[in-house]
Amino acid sequence: MPRFAQAPLADMLLARRWCRVVSVVAAVHVALSAAGLPSVPCPAARLGFRCPGCGLTRGVFALCRGDLGDMLAWHALAPLAVTAALLVSVAAFAPLPVRDRLAAAVRTLEHRTGIAVAASALVVLYWAARLASGHGHAGPA
Repeated sequence: MPRFAQAPLADMLLARRWCRVVSVVAAVHVALSAAGLPSVPCPAARLGFRCPGCGLTRGVFALCRGDLGDMLAWHALAPLAVTAALLVSVAAFAPLPVRDRLAAAVRTLEHRTGIAVAASALVVLYWAARLASGHGHAGPA
């Protein structure tokens, strides 16, 4: 019997159209950012506050370069974002049987561990800690 009733990530992975849209938008954002071109502006920054993802793109780039110090300075949850992006991309473009097996495995993990709730709580707590410490802005010192 599952300890956690909800499996929101598994449900999202089964929404193929949503996964494709997210994957394409993320790929365009990463390509533009890597080229030093302007990308999708953060709506939170336009409203004058830092969102939980502030610095995430640069953190992912630092992680990909193997620069863990810069990754931590930009956004310590970059590995979580990379994992989520890989899951969504596989769900978007893999053959349906592969997507279905992936979603089933994620659903089992979510039911047993509540990992989606834990990850969401971690994002909120990390964001609050960054804002409270005066480091609501991202980036190396």
